[in-house]
Amino acid sequence: MSGENDLKFLNRFFRSVYNKLEADALLFNRRLPHEGLKGSENEQALADVLRNFLPSRYGVEANGLIIDRNGAVSRQCDIIIYDDEQYPKYFRKVYPIETVLAVIEVKTELSKQQVDIARENEAALRELQCRPLLTPYWQTKTKENKIPHSPPIHCIFGYRSSTEDFGTFSRWFGDLPTRASEDKTFPYCPLFNPFLACALDKGVVFSRGD
Repeated sequence: MSGENDLKFLNRFFRSVYNKLEADALLFNRRLPHEGLKGSENEQALADVLRNFLPSRYGVEANGLIIDRNGAVSRQCDIIIYDDEQYPKYFRKVYPIETVLAVIEVKTELSKQQVDIARENEAALRELQCRPLLTPYWQTKTKENKIPHSPPIHCIFGYRSSTEDFGTFSRWFGDLPTRASEDKTFPYCPLFNPFLACALDKGVVFSRGD
């Protein structure tokens, strides 16, 4: 019986989180006349929810850039989740890719066009070199134990979607690539690229990976 009560509690809890996000989005969209301001407020609202959910070792930053060890820079990212214990604080809004765990694109309304733009941004993010410099010892250990150093998970989050049809919504993500580009110079390259997509009004998360 306690398990059933726990499930009911979790359902009520996550429903309240959903209601808060939806209410914030409605408030911003009605109050703010500028689309850029609406988007920024929606990003901050989601970032605040994530900060409350995640342990303190994970940092959450709205509007930042990601760099690789060669100095290449990503496009602007709506939300970056990073390892706060490894992040060098003097960078400010710029995050080495090895410290980044996930990148989230936030859309007020998720449409096919917005999904295509997000996928272009993901492709640009994948062009960054995600290979930490390893000593010979750790190169050997990484290869022996198959310790992956995965690129950041790429996520799309929509407060709502532009279609009422679930089949249409799912087809927007039907041809996602699943295999990662193999890197012979790195001891162990993960085979899959994680990808998540969610729209509040659909209540569905899509993923790719193993």
